[in-house]
Amino acid sequence: MKKALKIISAVALIAVIACVFFACVPSNLDKAKSKMEDAGYSVLQSNLKYDNLEGGFNANKLSTADGANYLLALYFKDNDSAKKVYEKYIGEENKDGSLIRQKGKWVYIGTEAAVQAFEK
Repeated sequence: MKKALKIISAVALIAVIACVFFACVPSNLDKAKSKMEDAGYSVLQSNLKYDNLEGGFNANKLSTADGANYLLALYFKDNDSAKKVYEKYIGEENKDGSLIRQKGKWVYIGTEAAVQAFEK
């Protein structure tokens, strides 16, 4: 019984560590912009205004294989502010084929390929 409990604990710990390392959005604006530029996107600062918004950017990439990919990413001072903006726009999801996500202080909207590049 003790051996099984140790194995289950070890598997659970590995799963938590994997989530932390592999399912992360960038931790700040500069890292996010750099990440998207490294993925081949043109990045421009966004001038949108929301309460507790620290900043944001638009990322665009034109590819012959995928067509046009875009992402609007907004970074807030706290999770609650991000969640309020996310909930305001959740009904807009998929009207034009775009995806909307909220993770931590980030709210981001874009094509599937751009969202995957941001979350990678």
